[in-house]
Amino acid sequence: WTDPLPQLADKVAGLGLDGVELTVRPGYQVLPENVGRDLPGAARVFAERGLKIRSIAGPIDEATIAACGDVGVPIIRICCAIDMSIGYVASLERYRRQFGAVLPTLDRFGVAIGVQNHSGTQVGSAAGTLHLIEKYDPKHVCAVLDMAHCSVAGEPTAMAVDIVKDRLNGLVNFKSAF
Repeated sequence: WTDPLPQLADKVAGLGLDGVELTVRPGYQVLPENVGRDLPGAARVFAERGLKIRSIAGPIDEATIAACGDVGVPIIRICCAIDMSIGYVASLERYRRQFGAVLPTLDRFGVAIGVQNHSGTQVGSAAGTLHLIEKYDPKHVCAVLDMAHCSVAGEPTAMAVDIVKDRLNGLVNFKSAF
């Protein structure tokens, strides 16, 4: 939702919710290049209405991790596209290098990268997510299980949960798909 922050916070509070995932991307209220400056203000706007930013969808760079840690946002949720020009395995290795590079910053600020399964040429299942993140402590890199995308991929719900249950860190996506 791209409403100005006060209107967005009013809308979310009016729905009876207690938190949000805030998108940090071009076209949204907090831009990646201004995250250190603007995320604290966004957190204040939500807090004034009794809301917390529970996660962001955005980049996993040091500035974003630090901004999240400074305002108490515990998870940066990402989806992991597979670059078919280099293939699945090389794409996962690229992500693992990115994760490894920011592990000290994640640890310092108490923030985790949450990898969500998605669709198309992205890591699309709980099994694929586990394959990508299994070597990491969930306090640093965790699964964000998206049940709709598991279903679209043909992965049974009970099996998907069993695959990543030990890799979750407080965030699961539920939505409809048909």
